[in-house]
Amino acid sequence: MKGPILSWDNNKLYPVLVVEVDGSLGQQPLTCLGSPDETVRRDNESQDIFWKKNGVDQAERGNSYLVQLEESLGGGEYTCHSKDGSLLNHTMVLIQEDETKRRKILVKNDQDDYLKCSAQNYNGEFYCSWTWHRNRVGKVAFIKARRVSDDNYTQCSVDASGQHWTCSSGQSNISCLVDSNGHRISCRDEQHCPYAEESKQIHITVYVRTEHFLVENYSRHFFLSQIGENFAFDGKFSTLL
Repeated sequence: MKGPILSWDNNKLYPVLVVEVDGSLGQQPLTCLGSPDETVRRDNESQDIFWKKNGVDQAERGNSYLVQLEESLGGGEYTCHSKDGSLLNHTMVLIQEDETKRRKILVKNDQDDYLKCSAQNYNGEFYCSWTWHRNRVGKVAFIKARRVSDDNYTQCSVDASGQHWTCSSGQSNISCLVDSNGHRISCRDEQHCPYAEESKQIHITVYVRTEHFLVENYSRHFFLSQIGENFAFDGKFSTLL
């Protein structure tokens, strides 16, 4: 096991934790009451806390829970509850195999890549699509899009629908919308100037996951001018609100 590599809040509803595994046995601790001060205050009540995985009661009791990791197993929706059954906390654990493992969720396209990105013009709009493996159709878990810069911090968030992502930094403000079929995103760099030469590439990473909580990430980086002539999108871009 290698441990956590990424986490984010899913529209502030609950945290998502990505744990990278290497095939060895391991454990990932979760905490029900996150604040140390709060944990101390609730010490006497901690044994009244019980846990569920994917809605099924677990034997563990108390403020802490150890997720058992073996191969690509261990992912799931973990919730902790008070004695009366009230929800106290909720964490989704996604499992990412190390990069030496064969990719399992998406398949390569005719250009020998997993993501096909294109642009209709140079006004900041672009599109990326992918093909699901026939046995592992999943859904988008996280999107990160930015202009490449070593000193650049990018913050990404998703709306309540889970379909509209916004990534902001000092270099760019990029919005992406996942289509209803879950195999393409439409994006726009709101700060892009079509009359200026691009100095930094767009770097986009799409995290996709299966129903069994396996996650993989796929990335592309490009200038819009590089992918403009390869435009092959059969619809119109809808303004992202």
